[in-house]
Amino acid sequence: MKYEKYYIEASSSFLKYEFISNGPNGNVRKQVVFKQTENELVFNVGFGDVDDRTGDINDIVITNNNDYQAFLIRKIS
Repeated sequence: MKYEKYYIEASSSFLKYEFISNGPNGNVRKQVVFKQTENELVFNVGFGDVDDRTGDINDIVITNNNDYQAFLIRKIS
């Protein structure tokens, strides 16, 4: 294939996804999290680097790992 593939792990609820971004800035753990709002048809989406100390998403840091064209392949865990 033309582009690199990333394997992504999905939570059993399919509300949290995690993958490793590989690039010039090293391997960076990333997460995408969906949280339902008071309106059951509306979800907030969070995306960012995972803080290894807390496990929380840091959506302020800019990794710029030059891997934006990588495809994601879901792996259910």
